[in-house]
Amino acid sequence: MKYVALRIRKGVSEIASIAILLLIAVTLGSVVYVASVNTISSLYNNVKTRVELAEANLAQITVLDAYYYGGNVTIILYIPKDLTFNPNFVRAYIDGSEVPSNDLLVGFNQLIPLGTTHELVIASNLSVGTHVVKLIMSNGAELEVVVNVS
Repeated sequence: MKYVALRIRKGVSEIASIAILLLIAVTLGSVVYVASVNTISSLYNNVKTRVELAEANLAQITVLDAYYYGGNVTIILYIPKDLTFNPNFVRAYIDGSEVPSNDLLVGFNQLIPLGTTHELVIASNLSVGTHVVKLIMSNGAELEVVVNVS
């Protein structure tokens, strides 16, 4: 008499194992995606709130004078004592074009003390007319000044 050994296989089929692995990968990817979106959204909202606050505070800065003389745009600002931060202007745009950093002559890339008058000087060749000078702070807040050249 011959004995035939029956082999009983127990386990998960290949199709089921692939489906389970895909389900795990999709679940982990979804969790990472949702966590990333929430984190980025939270950071964006924090930065947006800070920039809006800084721009509201920039409205308190008084532009004492803005003029063009000898190829230079000079802007004189008064920084009030009750401002909640020390302004730090890092970039400037004239009529929508960014001013090269080597043309930012005086007053840029430094914290301005509160309760002082501060002068910003930009080297630029302007034509006759009205020009909009946009000053950008390190946190992204913007201050616009109009300069008339006659």
